[in-house]
Amino acid sequence: MAGDGGRAGLLALDAVRINPVYLRGWYNLGTMRLEAGDHAAAVAAFQRVLAGNPQDVDTLYNLALALSRQGKEAAAAHYYHRALAQAPGDSDILYNLGLLYRRMGRYAEARRLLERVVAEAPDHGPAHGHLATLALKLGDYPRAIAGFERLLALGHRPEAARHLLAALQGEAPAAPPAEYVSGLFDQYADRFEEELMEGLGYRVPFLLAELLREFRGERMYEDLLDLGCGTGLAGEAFLSYAARLHGVDLSAGMLAVAAEKEVYDRLRQDELLHFCRSDRGTYDLITAADVLNYLGDLRPFFQAVLRVLQPGGELLFSLEEGPEEDFSLTPSGRYAHAAAYPERLAAEVGLELVARRRPGPRREGGGWLQG
Repeated sequence: MAGDGGRAGLLALDAVRINPVYLRGWYNLGTMRLEAGDHAAAVAAFQRVLAGNPQDVDTLYNLALALSRQGKEAAAAHYYHRALAQAPGDSDILYNLGLLYRRMGRYAEARRLLERVVAEAPDHGPAHGHLATLALKLGDYPRAIAGFERLLALGHRPEAARHLLAALQGEAPAAPPAEYVSGLFDQYADRFEEELMEGLGYRVPFLLAELLREFRGERMYEDLLDLGCGTGLAGEAFLSYAARLHGVDLSAGMLAVAAEKEVYDRLRQDELLHFCRSDRGTYDLITAADVLNYLGDLRPFFQAVLRVLQPGGELLFSLEEGPEEDFSLTPSGRYAHAAAYPERLAAEVGLELVARRRPGPRREGGGWLQG
């Protein structure tokens, strides 16, 4: 099939070389380039079509999509609006423009557009999902609850809906469904670092690296295990600390980004507790940066991690700090833990607390989280 696609692309390219004003040829070339991920070439092809047919809805829509994938959000919004002028009730255009505005932080406009989507298509699960999470982000909890209940009725991403409903209704299951965690991070893999570091001032891996340097100086480790490695931020922060780096994450999308950085000697897709219980290796340094926020009951974590931690090895992790109870599920869908809770569990399995810091790991809701 890949060969067929390549031949089709060559045929489309030949068609526009033979007849440079053949708009259908340029359109076909643009869609092929868009599908192949060559967004710059797709943009150029669609612009050739619009030069001859400036009101073609499909071309306007696809040009907006290509520009959005290039990160050119304002230009993408412009062409989505031009497409809407030609097809005011088109659900695909409304939905994608709504998602674009959400990424841009223009939440009121995103909500208005997504509400138009569900008015046109009442069973549009993805639109209901984004409306519910927008309500959650804006602190409109009754509306968020109604939205997640609607998702359950539709059967769209029910694991995520149940987990977030539990958070909003004051419940605290021991751990979220694996499908919720992997789906969440797969969805954000391509823009995860930009949103976290630029938008939220995220700095957990670097704070952990500074803490290790402060207490262990220039010590070199043999094997570092990065649990929940995500896009590889911790791998970059700890690259000079270990001879070999091993990364584990549940999200295939995150692992794909991490692999591109070429800082890990091994990457594996797995749930972190399952990995610790089944892996045959041992490690003298284990990191869990911004990972345990997605586990409530930490006792299974400490029991499992002890199996792969070498005697005399070191474990670094971060937590968001919560009230006095051991763990609680916050409206964000992440867990918060009492400050004394992990120290107590570590002592139960024979680990000794060496150092602890309480910085703000990132911003949320206009202020710094306590962690």
